[in-house]
Amino acid sequence: APWQNQILSALNQRFSNDVASKLDKKYREAFSLSFQESHTPESAIEDIISVEKLLNVQSPVVMAFTSQKAQDGDTPYHLSFYHEGDPISPLKLLRIVENFGLTPVSDSHYTCEITVEGQKREIHIHDFPIQVTADQWVKLDPRQDAFEEALQAIWQNLAGNDRLNELLFLAEMTLPEVVLVRAIGRYLMQARLPYSQDYYAEILTRHAPIVRLLTDYFHARFDPDNHSEAKAAALLKQCENYIAQVKSLDEDRVLRRVLNFIQATVRTNYYQRDSLGMIKPQLSFKINSAEITELPKPVPLYETFVYAHRVEGIHLRTSKISRGGLRWSDRREDFRDEVLDLMKAQTVKNSVIVPTGAKGGFYVKYPPLDGDRKAIQAEGIACYQIFIRGLLDITDNWVNKEMVRPRRVVCYDEPDPYLVVAADKGTATFSDIANAISKDYNHWLGDAFASGGSVGYDHKGMGITARGAWESVRHHGYLLGINVDKDPITVVGVGDMGGDVFGNGLLQSPHLKLIGAFSYSHIFCDPHPDPAKSFAERTRLFKAVANWDQYNPALLSKGGRIYSRGDKELELTPEIKAAFGIENDKVTPAELMRAILRAQVDLLWFGGIGTYVKASTELDVDVRDKANDFIRITGNELRCKIIGEGANLGMTQRGRIEADHHGVALNTDFIDNSAGVNTSDYEVNIKILLNALVSDGKLTMDNRNKLLESMTDEIAALVLANNRAQNTALGIAREMSPGRTEHFGQLIEELENLSGISRKLEALPTEADLARMAIEGQKLTRPEISVIMSHTKLLVTQMLAQDNIVDDPALLPLLHEYFPAAIVKKYPEAVNNFALKQQLVAMLLANAIVNQASVYMPKWLSDRTGLGYADIARSFVIANALFEFEKHWNAVQALENVPSEVQQQLLIELLQHTDRSLPWFLNQNELLRDISGTIARYQPHFVKLSDNILSLLPPERRHARNNHEQRLIAEGVPVNIAAAHANIRSLAAVPSVIALALDIKKPVVDSAKIYFQIGERFGFDQLREQARQSMRNEYWQRQAISALIEDFSAHQLRLTRAVLTQNQTLQQWIANEHQLAERLDVLMRELHGETSLGVTQLTVANRRLRGLVPSWTS
Repeated sequence: APWQNQILSALNQRFSNDVASKLDKKYREAFSLSFQESHTPESAIEDIISVEKLLNVQSPVVMAFTSQKAQDGDTPYHLSFYHEGDPISPLKLLRIVENFGLTPVSDSHYTCEITVEGQKREIHIHDFPIQVTADQWVKLDPRQDAFEEALQAIWQNLAGNDRLNELLFLAEMTLPEVVLVRAIGRYLMQARLPYSQDYYAEILTRHAPIVRLLTDYFHARFDPDNHSEAKAAALLKQCENYIAQVKSLDEDRVLRRVLNFIQATVRTNYYQRDSLGMIKPQLSFKINSAEITELPKPVPLYETFVYAHRVEGIHLRTSKISRGGLRWSDRREDFRDEVLDLMKAQTVKNSVIVPTGAKGGFYVKYPPLDGDRKAIQAEGIACYQIFIRGLLDITDNWVNKEMVRPRRVVCYDEPDPYLVVAADKGTATFSDIANAISKDYNHWLGDAFASGGSVGYDHKGMGITARGAWESVRHHGYLLGINVDKDPITVVGVGDMGGDVFGNGLLQSPHLKLIGAFSYSHIFCDPHPDPAKSFAERTRLFKAVANWDQYNPALLSKGGRIYSRGDKELELTPEIKAAFGIENDKVTPAELMRAILRAQVDLLWFGGIGTYVKASTELDVDVRDKANDFIRITGNELRCKIIGEGANLGMTQRGRIEADHHGVALNTDFIDNSAGVNTSDYEVNIKILLNALVSDGKLTMDNRNKLLESMTDEIAALVLANNRAQNTALGIAREMSPGRTEHFGQLIEELENLSGISRKLEALPTEADLARMAIEGQKLTRPEISVIMSHTKLLVTQMLAQDNIVDDPALLPLLHEYFPAAIVKKYPEAVNNFALKQQLVAMLLANAIVNQASVYMPKWLSDRTGLGYADIARSFVIANALFEFEKHWNAVQALENVPSEVQQQLLIELLQHTDRSLPWFLNQNELLRDISGTIARYQPHFVKLSDNILSLLPPERRHARNNHEQRLIAEGVPVNIAAAHANIRSLAAVPSVIALALDIKKPVVDSAKIYFQIGERFGFDQLREQARQSMRNEYWQRQAISALIEDFSAHQLRLTRAVLTQNQTLQQWIANEHQLAERLDVLMRELHGETSLGVTQLTVANRRLRGLVPSWTS
């Protein structure tokens, strides 16, 4: 009988007569002749069933395992695919089959043409006979659903097509479980597991039994319905026992790293489903980074890895309260390395804000091939959204002031609700997208989740990052005698006028002469620009967001040119050759860009992406920026006077240090461009504060937004003040460093021990380096001090946040000074009860201490007194309130018309006075325990003594004070600042005198007058100065002498008590105690007669004084 007639008979054996009849009518003429020749009617029934399934389930493809009767030795087992549309390449299908772990013998393609509801449909059938044994088939056939789920995902480009799919059969895994194992492999590659993904898959498929165990262990830990510590422990033991039997070192290492990943993971969204109950496209893991073995340093506190078929991303955080931007990375193989470098830079940059450093990055795995910019952007946004959802999936939330854990997530860590992000490379306009997702998740931060959105501070509009970096340039210029705002300075740079940082930076002064710059596409050369004309043209380009190719060539100076970086060779004009010191008439684009970087100019401005300067001791491979290997120069080749790092990672840290050693004035990127992150943090903190008022019905959202906008200029002013303060502090620390290299050495050791920093990683000097620098009188570089200063601020902040000092009412003024005046005035209670009050107060106080009292002062005083940083902070708050150090510091810092040397000397003296005034408070425990009370008791007396200081000082000391004031005035210091500064020298001992007067109930003015008289009459003033002059660049020698100086002041104070308690003048007291006075005079004459006093002589003198003074005060 014909093949078609046999179909009906076969159908009747499987279906009812009615169904068989309908199917016969539908398929009798459907199959091609080639199909009929190779298939029996009985086997065709399986194909009909699969085609019907394809039509009914609305899937793009279905598959079926079939067992057919073997003829002439043919393989009886088949895997068939069924789909509509265009034919699929057999090679693509072959890869799918092989990655399922199956061995196809051959492949055949057939068509099936049917009519459905009056429309003709063509179905493609791809048949693969597969080589399996009967025993394997028994295990394979029940896995059809798992294989088909994988096929559907691969077909729709929702899942990977690699050897790991063999685990569907070998380890009897589901598709989500295979995706889990694949995601772990991708993370391990980013964590520098030194094996390829193919080798990873080969090892796992070779050890399928343990992959099954590892997956079960994962379920036992994280399945919210069935997690069990006991079961997890048992499975862990089985995993460890299996690995112990593995003979290959490579295989052992890979399997252990997979196990380690599961152990280090503290949260996952694996068990969450979307609103339709479907598996989410993104798989997220929150990882305790310290538990991951062999992880590159620095090691974050937590990291979140997000895996999806379209995108992979990582978010690294140094603490629970941390923040940083999310970058669209172009580094598929090592985007974690890129993000880690950025997190490291972000950490030190964030020393001026509440959160510590964080950074995120994502890689778009399948950008549209030959897609236009719009299509690529659309895919980037879609991937960014997946990444953001992956982060929020496993983040805690505040709901009605209660902590809420993420749904269907087993958490092995403490509550952790603070997750904020920001814009970065490639994501500058994505903040509103992130905030929309935050709203979907009902995230407690609302639109404070991603700063810089449409209702936030527009960094480019404010120009804030560039303006902050310009403060650094202005500071360097001031120290070099250059007014960068008024002088016509020459500039080269990296970037174009369409960019935020480069564009805003090159508009900071109309007097700039930009002679050369390059962007990702063009090279700009203008050898002798007209400042006014070029400024106007740069302004036009900035507003038009245009690149250098849009610059009006008619405005270029003679010989000026704009080149394309894509050209093979560039022909130079004589003017360009002269401007950049080039001898050849023709050069490559890379050669011209290197010449621009080496140009002899006033300023090199970094405003674009890339690392262009390394140290001569570094290899390009160390820089990890392959795209710019042919452009990069070394620090010792730079000929500019100043560098402004508006962009991130423009130089390596060692490159900066080398540049500093060769006379270039510079900081680091995280110092120069911190204004952007500072502004973002202001936005987040203000939104947190105001959103609480909105929730309580005390403020409408519309009025919130208006208030935010109205404070833009004030926010900018507050932020730029931070940039100025950091630059000033760096300059002073550098000037003082030759005499205090051991101070820095002790501090670096403290940071190594308590903060875990690495000298090698941070390029900080070793102990041997510091010893050599001490001998040679060499200064530390500003880049080195930048790292030390930022890490010190972070450490002090951490210490203070753990102490109850942050709750002291005396520190509320810090909050009031931080927030804009309009908020403080309208909502003082909200400010006082700000959600992040403790962290904010700790950060503000740490910055004040390090900026105004020196970077090494907390460690220095801690070593001298044995007290912690919190008590040192208490003494600083009290002393600052009495002596008004901050007021004096700001007044001196604002001086613009005095030589920089004068300003720096004034600031150094202020630091020294701060150092001298704090130790006394540190020895008065009862005063430290009540900051507000101490200030309230002491301040009126202090003001009275300060106002009358001239009448209190004895003649010689008054004469010295007046001479000092007149010298400052002669150097251009305003009279009021000179007078205040001269007074501070004499006020260091006043708090101890006030304490004495209050204790013995004597007038404070009389007590101070006696104290100062004793100091001059018996030579205590001269003795202390001799002691200071004897200090060397030896840390513990300085500590010893400082302690002795404190003792000398204490002896002077006890003498003051003796005179006051006997109700005598000093002359009367000396007359009554003439023998003892004579012994003291003899001692002092001996000491004053010495040309220099060492620790030994001073110690003996102190012992003799201790023997004399008690006899007077008994």
